[in-house]
Amino acid sequence: MTLIKIKKIILITVYWLLITVLCLAAVDMVTPVKAGSLAPARQVISITNGNIIDLAANTNYRLIMPDGDEVNLPAMINSNVKVVVQKETAKTLPSPLPEETQFVDAIFVGVFQNDDMLTRLNTLDKLTIYFSEEYRLVDLDYTLSIYHWENNRWVEVMANSLDIHTNAPGLYVLVER
Repeated sequence: MTLIKIKKIILITVYWLLITVLCLAAVDMVTPVKAGSLAPARQVISITNGNIIDLAANTNYRLIMPDGDEVNLPAMINSNVKVVVQKETAKTLPSPLPEETQFVDAIFVGVFQNDDMLTRLNTLDKLTIYFSEEYRLVDLDYTLSIYHWENNRWVEVMANSLDIHTNAPGLYVLVER
């Protein structure tokens, strides 16, 4: 056998091994998580205003409001955790918003463990609030920001965004400035 033929055989063998490895990796990426595995389960729930939801341990949750707002909750290790997601209006806010802002939307996320409301989740646990994509579709002459009700005052926590990742449950308001 010539050296060229040996190189071709080696090249073809390496090529097929590479394709086999890539195909096996692709199958692993789309294979659902099996019962008993360490990866958390995931639940998607359509909710109405003020539902109390009992969270199962080691389960990620995607809670979808009728208007398209969403709250994603991480898998909590502990059991006996409940969450309440509630829409708020400008009239139900605990205090007027800062003067330079105008109310657009608001969500309250309350996380309870053993009937005590948590003010902070574990450091690594982050809940995500997504305000509806409909606000992205509007041609805006203003800037959107997210405020959080914290220590009896409004605190701007995110500018130019419709979502926030935080370990602090509570009241979040989308405003225009």
